[in-house]
Amino acid sequence: MHRYFADANVLDEDSDEDIQIQSITQNLKCPLTLQYYEEPMKARCGHIFDKSALYDMFSQRSVNAQSLPCPQSGCNNLVTKEELKLDRPTLRLVESAKEKEREINVEAMSDERDVENDGEFVTV
Repeated sequence: MHRYFADANVLDEDSDEDIQIQSITQNLKCPLTLQYYEEPMKARCGHIFDKSALYDMFSQRSVNAQSLPCPQSGCNNLVTKEELKLDRPTLRLVESAKEKEREINVEAMSDERDVENDGEFVTV
């Protein structure tokens, strides 16, 4: 959201905090689904993927596939179902990020309702 102040025609740019939040939330999204992790699973190589995306890849290989190449570009390790572990710290971070995002959205909606139309500022 940008605010243009009608008198000075000045743009209020994204704050450093907003940019930092965007960077952090990008790291909380599965590189395969590009969505927030639902069940982040860490492979032995350290890469994290959403469980459903990995299991879809396993099932596409064959019904009984137990391993597949790590989907992370440049990683030459095998990922096996047995080695996958739920990454609880990432899950907690995702839950916190989602909550923060909800708070920001509620605040933004509130700001839009509070916009003054008497020349002070308008929301674009």
